[in-house]
Amino acid sequence: MAHSKFGILSMAAAGVVSMAGLSHAAEPTAAELSAQVRELQARLSQLESRQTSAATTDATVAKVLADADSRSQLLQDVPFANNFEKGKFMLRSADGNYTLHPWFQFQFRYATAYRDNQGAGGDADTQSGFELRRMKFGFDGNVISPDTKYNFIWSTSRNGGGVSVEEAWVQHTFGDSDFALRAGDFKDPLAHESLTSSKKLLAADRSIVADYFLGGDNFVQGVSAILGDKGPIRAEVAFHDGAGNAYTNFQDPPTNPWDFGVAGRVQYLVMGDWKSYDDFSAMGNKKDLLVIGGGADWSQNGDNNQYLYTADAQYEVGAWGLYGAYVGRYVDTGAGHRHDWGATAQVAYLIDGKIEPFGRYSIMQLETPFAGGEDTVHEITAGANYYMDGHNMKFTVDVVYLPNGTPGASGIDYLAASDTEFVLRGQFQLLI
Repeated sequence: MAHSKFGILSMAAAGVVSMAGLSHAAEPTAAELSAQVRELQARLSQLESRQTSAATTDATVAKVLADADSRSQLLQDVPFANNFEKGKFMLRSADGNYTLHPWFQFQFRYATAYRDNQGAGGDADTQSGFELRRMKFGFDGNVISPDTKYNFIWSTSRNGGGVSVEEAWVQHTFGDSDFALRAGDFKDPLAHESLTSSKKLLAADRSIVADYFLGGDNFVQGVSAILGDKGPIRAEVAFHDGAGNAYTNFQDPPTNPWDFGVAGRVQYLVMGDWKSYDDFSAMGNKKDLLVIGGGADWSQNGDNNQYLYTADAQYEVGAWGLYGAYVGRYVDTGAGHRHDWGATAQVAYLIDGKIEPFGRYSIMQLETPFAGGEDTVHEITAGANYYMDGHNMKFTVDVVYLPNGTPGASGIDYLAASDTEFVLRGQFQLLI
């Protein structure tokens, strides 16, 4: 400010000197000199005002920049910064050692089941209505380091809405190796259709083969050793409480159904990416896919032994998705034994990445006919998916034809029937 005032005074002095030089030509009157002084004073005041305004503006800008910088420093000090990445809402520490991914799954379904000769007096029977087929919420991520992962899932019952733990495990990978150990409540490492998340199924629900033989998701509790997906081979071996024996304490039968169980699965990636193996659709594939797999489970209780085994293959080329599986169950007790088996084949074709018609055929061959029915069950399914945002938001509709009836599978909306049954399902899924 002092330099500015000095410059202004210098200009004024120069003006006075120049006027003084002109005085030799024509001496100004006292009134003219007074007017010139007032004009110079007005200019001086105007220049000082401009200088003060500029200084004030600079100070204000400096304060704003300093405040913004301090706020950005504060944000950097927050241990977790939230963001939305790869379609997921994530909470992540700055070093990536801690992550938390909360999510919700909502499946709302309308179902109609028509059965011949099941009503009073042998008439046909029709039952229909809405159900909240799946309402799940959970958290997954890693703790301490990216090598230690966790997955906790709760689900609500569609009859009453009660909340219970569905899946809860922690898994640690050792260093740069592809080897990991897992402990908790997880899916039995046996059949691909059961291991595939209900978020990413092709039809509205799993096949009758997976539901009848494996109990759908087929959760167990125990420990397992895993060979990961860095190479073309994935493998897992588990020691658990017995097939389907989840959410129980440590006690043996008769409190719990099995003494123990041992299971294992191996799958080989012939071509493609493991990520494409997460569902049965060609949606999002960058390469053609072929995976061949197989697994087995032995659950034991005294003289009672149950052996489950399966072989499957998944092939996706272009817009086509194909899958086939064989499942067997051999039960040996002190009183005898029985062997049942089933097979599933399905095909899908993706149109413009949005519409996906599909078809599925399953057969079960039972050694002993089911109650009131036959020893052979056929399941014929046809339907389509409409993807509004991939699996995150989709609508599924399918029709199932069971020409020989079914022993019943309430989880997939099949009612027990000794004669022909038709099932219509329409389902909306939202993942957050």
